[in-house]
Amino acid sequence: MITNTEKICAFLMYILTYFFTVNIFELNKGGFSITLFTLMIICLTLWYFKMKGVKVNKNHKIYLVYLILVSLSFSIFENYSINFFTYNMLFVSMGYWLITLSGNRTNDLIDEFILKDLWEKIVVIPLKNFNLFLKSIFHFEKSTSNVFSRIILGMFISIPILIFISSLLMVTDITFNKIINKLIYFDFSSILNIPYFIFSLILASGMFSALYTNINKLSLDKHKKIINFDDIVLKTILISLVCLYSVYLLSILYTYLNYDINIKTASEISSYARKGFFELSVVSFINFIVFSIVKHIDKNEKYLLSIIGFQTLIITIMGLLRMFVYVGVYGLTSSRFNTLIFMGLMVFVILFHIFSLYINYNYMKISVLLVSLSFLFINFIYIDKQIVNYNIINNKFDFEYIYNFEVIDEYIKKYYETVDNGEKNKIMYELRFYKERLDSRDLINMNLEILYYKNVLNKFLSKNLH
Repeated sequence: MITNTEKICAFLMYILTYFFTVNIFELNKGGFSITLFTLMIICLTLWYFKMKGVKVNKNHKIYLVYLILVSLSFSIFENYSINFFTYNMLFVSMGYWLITLSGNRTNDLIDEFILKDLWEKIVVIPLKNFNLFLKSIFHFEKSTSNVFSRIILGMFISIPILIFISSLLMVTDITFNKIINKLIYFDFSSILNIPYFIFSLILASGMFSALYTNINKLSLDKHKKIINFDDIVLKTILISLVCLYSVYLLSILYTYLNYDINIKTASEISSYARKGFFELSVVSFINFIVFSIVKHIDKNEKYLLSIIGFQTLIITIMGLLRMFVYVGVYGLTSSRFNTLIFMGLMVFVILFHIFSLYINYNYMKISVLLVSLSFLFINFIYIDKQIVNYNIINNKFDFEYIYNFEVIDEYIKKYYETVDNGEKNKIMYELRFYKERLDSRDLINMNLEILYYKNVLNKFLSKNLH
């Protein structure tokens, strides 16, 4: 049933998601704003639960702390290297916290059902009820006493119209432009961004649907039959995969024995490493799905699954060795670092899966804890700076391949070490460019790292600019 609580929650959800959309898609955004967005979503969710009179699950506090820590990393470091993964982990953590908060998990612990819960209760069921957001915004009773619903509807319709009309009028009259800007301190013409409105609408619909469906514990139709995989079908699929991976490994062995090991160009090494990672990703994804599904359907296929697991392990280790060779020759970058971490974690996860076929233990909990804690650790060790330090120690540092703020310290160091005036001028030009980038950030989009480098640059430039 749609009540005023749903209407308020849906409306606020849209405002927050638009704010978030602007801060992830526009240049020089992020920082404190992402942490602030997360905290506001958490507060909105807890308020919604309280208004609905739903008793929250106490276990949610552990996941809430993890969610806040992930969001907090945006306020400390830029972490360009892993920003994409951090955003994804933020939403995954938010989703699982919501499931736990509502007491809607299959089991009250982390186990093999974690993927099922995330898939069904954060993706499938919310998508099936994707219209809940618009229904909550636009639905109102026919009774004339329900004034609030009509006010919300009117605001929702009028705001984009007012923004559009105001942006046109501001162009036609300077005085009107100044009045509007002085009144609300916003430039409507910069706010009006149709793609942002559309993306925010989609994101808000998904988030509100996930919130509503979990608090009301909506479920899939259990009476619908899933495809019936009998023993013969399963064995056929697994044996086909084993044969495929066997041929693949033999082909790699043949290529290695007949390939000129003296790779001469960077492009050849790059292609060699990237192909290995691509193959690893596809095979690992397929096998992860195979393990998860087959273990639930048929417990007797452990030997075939073991073979597939060991084949995947071999491919993973080969890819990892390739990347080590690549890094040894050309140094470390953010993409190479991410590849190494992914491959290293995959080795352990595959081993946990193989052992779980013979030993009865909660392999999924260990896997989730390993990946989650490793990710959190990476976010808080200032990884971009560590990459720079690694390259300096191993004489692989190249200014041309570092575009993050971590390079500022090295530019300043190089400036004081060189006696060539031409080189000094070049470094000064680069540092002034970084200062412009830093100065273009609003306070809400900054973080502690940016504030630190702003201070460093201001001191350096005030001392050395003549």
